Amino acid sequence: MQTSLTLENLPSAVYELYQKLNSIESVLFQLNETRPKLLERLTAKQAADYLNIALPTLYAHTSQKLIKHYKAGKKLSFLKSDLDEFLNEGRRKTANELASEVLLKQRRK
Repeated sequence: MQTSLTLENLPSAVYELYQKLNSIESVLFQLNETRPKLLERLTAKQAADYLNIALPTLYAHTSQKLIKHYKAGKKLSFLKSDLDEFLNEGRRKTANELASEVLLKQRRK
């Protein structure tokens, strides 16, 4: 960037500033698009589709308190992050992960 601003170099300084603002705006837009939408709320139907389960199964899970949910009147809603947490709870460790845990426990002894 130019060190001093004069009337003669004003157009080029404004253009340079405009270019930088466009670049910042582009980066911010990309960050917003790639950021996980953790607080995204889903309806019961959307949640069932997201989890790839039937709607009655979703209702059964909510009544059994297996899935975090929000209730406003008769309407249920779900945070996508809570659904991801529910999915990850069912994750099984790989043989390598289990073997690593055994090795770590043996080393601590």
